[in-house]
Amino acid sequence: IVIFPEGTRGGGSAKLGAAIHALKPGATVIPVAIQSTYRIFSPLRIVYGEPLDLSSYNSDNADEGQKAADAIMDAVEQLKQRYAFNK
Repeated sequence: IVIFPEGTRGGGSAKLGAAIHALKPGATVIPVAIQSTYRIFSPLRIVYGEPLDLSSYNSDNADEGQKAADAIMDAVEQLKQRYAFNK
C-alpha cells in the first residue's frame, strides 16, 4: 500500500493518518522520495530508503503518532537531500 504522509503528492507537513495506519498493525514503513514534473510522460525519479523501525511509538497516543509521522517525513527529506532532488 502506498500512502503519502503529507496527504498529497505536492508536499507539506506530515499528517497523523499515515503513521497510524503503519503503527496499528506493526507494518514496515519504507520511505520513498519521488521527483517529477507531474506531466504525462515526463521523467520520473524514485528513490527507496531503508525500512523504518517505528516500534518505539505508541499508536494509541496522538502525540506519539505525530512523532512517528514526522519521522517518516524526515526520512523522505533525507532521501531528497542525499540524492540532490530539485537541483
